[in-house]
Amino acid sequence: MRVVLRFIAVLLALVQTSNGRFYMDPDGTAYADIARAWLCGDWGLALNGYWSPLYSWLLALIYGVVQPGPAGQIIATLTGFLFLLVAWEWLLAEWLLAEWEGAAGPATHPRLVMLAG
Repeated sequence: MRVVLRFIAVLLALVQTSNGRFYMDPDGTAYADIARAWLCGDWGLALNGYWSPLYSWLLALIYGVVQPGPAGQIIATLTGFLFLLVAWEWLLAEWLLAEWEGAAGPATHPRLVMLAG
């Protein structure tokens, strides 16, 4: 069941990416600009009090490896989604492992938690 749900999540991400491939909202543009600022060393633009640095760091990592053009930024966003999906799976597995070892974890059945996650 987990494999099927992962496949559905990736398929929906591909559909959403395909539908929005010619559109980027203002937040996405701002994060892309900040990611490029991190890569160029423009600390005045990269460090600010409004935008969270974590997503721009992830984009900067992807931009540094893939170096996409304007059309390739959607692929970078999809790659970021896949990375975050793997990170979520890891976090959920660690959380359930903590419950099995007796630490504070989810109070429900582990398979139900994995399915909901």
